[in-house]
Amino acid sequence: MGCKTLLFGFDGLDHQRLDQLIAEGVLPNFERLRSQSQCVRMHNYPGLGAGAFWTSAATGDTPARHGRYFYLQFDPKTYDYKTFEQELAFHKPAFWETLDAEGKRVAVIDWHRGPFNEMKNGILIDNWLAHDAASPPRMSPPSTADMVFGKYGHDPIAGGYANQKIATVEDHLNFAEGVRKRIGAKVRLSVDLLNEREWDLIAPCFSELHDLGHYYLQLTSEDHELFDPALRESIGDPVRACYIETDKALGEIRQAAGDDAVIMMLGGPGIEPMISANSAMPEIALKLDIGAGAPPSGEANARRAYQSYIPNAVRHRIAPLARRIRRLLAKNEYKSRRFFSVPHNDNAGCIRINLKGREKYGVVKPGAEADALLEEIKEGLLSLKNADTGAPAVAEVYFSRDVHAEQEGDLLPDIFVEWDRTHNRRNFRRLTSDRTGEIRVPAPVRNGDHTRHSVFWSTGPAHPIFTDGETHLPHEATALITESVTQAHRTKPA
Repeated sequence: MGCKTLLFGFDGLDHQRLDQLIAEGVLPNFERLRSQSQCVRMHNYPGLGAGAFWTSAATGDTPARHGRYFYLQFDPKTYDYKTFEQELAFHKPAFWETLDAEGKRVAVIDWHRGPFNEMKNGILIDNWLAHDAASPPRMSPPSTADMVFGKYGHDPIAGGYANQKIATVEDHLNFAEGVRKRIGAKVRLSVDLLNEREWDLIAPCFSELHDLGHYYLQLTSEDHELFDPALRESIGDPVRACYIETDKALGEIRQAAGDDAVIMMLGGPGIEPMISANSAMPEIALKLDIGAGAPPSGEANARRAYQSYIPNAVRHRIAPLARRIRRLLAKNEYKSRRFFSVPHNDNAGCIRINLKGREKYGVVKPGAEADALLEEIKEGLLSLKNADTGAPAVAEVYFSRDVHAEQEGDLLPDIFVEWDRTHNRRNFRRLTSDRTGEIRVPAPVRNGDHTRHSVFWSTGPAHPIFTDGETHLPHEATALITESVTQAHRTKPA
């Protein structure tokens, strides 16, 4: 049967690693697709992470307007954090919802962090074989679940790497085998759907490069500070193996789609070595606000105790309780502060001003007082240095008001703090500045984190917004996807 448009989503794909492996000749299907495509580079929004990227590509709008910038979002009424709910909180529909409402036959499989609503004419599978699933698997229509679980199974690495027992070489190899099984299950489902009927769009999305990039990047290069030659000798390079397996998946699904299908690929954001001081952000914000002599906050003490005394094997079981305790400690302290940090992806720390009229207990007046405070915070952040090397710790400080002029409500943090990954090739141990004194940075669990870089490839007609040599933002991909499906619907009989 086949489809008119086949859209691959490769969450966590890194364009530099992809180009390297294509040059080595081990990714023939990616190489063929690249040679036939218009290839466009994309940048994520300043300071934002992978979830915001994929949500924006789904909805065709920015995080300031579709409503999701991180899975935990600050509530100015309670000073607590709410888990973003995919069924209730989005302000914008996904492109597949729009196409479905128009009567198109669409199947979307595991789009990373997209809206979930009922489909009338197609299939939506969410959080089945996904990175850090935000909910139990959900499917529309509901009867799809019986078919998917019965024929293709459940997630062999449910919960991702962090929820697995990883203590021995055998554990690492078992995890890699689970990744391979995941990819195979999604290939079989996609091929079967393509063989059963004609579709206007099928979008199989794979997140295994995301999972492996976070936890095995140290095995891809001897230059990585955590490179482990013994582990590399025992299990190889899981990231490289995943690219090769993903290439096979691309080829097999593309063959089933038929020669007339328009092929698209959205890949990224990429993965680079983890350089982040997010684990120290509560203390950084506290000392910038109160002074270098400020004692650690209750939240910082709780986090430090958790990371110092709780074994890794136990952490995932008590993580929800630990987060709740830290939130309760933080919310009581934040009410009287001028500003404070809020949770975010590791690529950037975030700060929110305790603004009168917006926060329930706001203390900073909007206007000149808030503007002066933003500049004060920026100056303090840019003064931070890597205490071990003297290199700057912060690459850029962005104000949300400048980057996202139009917002639906006031959900975004006021400041994004991008860590300097150019002058720092090893992760921070200590930060220092005249404003804060010395701050110890607790080590992160992950050894790889996202870049801002992504790619979009399409074998369809050239689109005027995708000019060669320009870099585009994720929400701009949505128009090309929807117009391709609509154009194919007009010109190719069902």
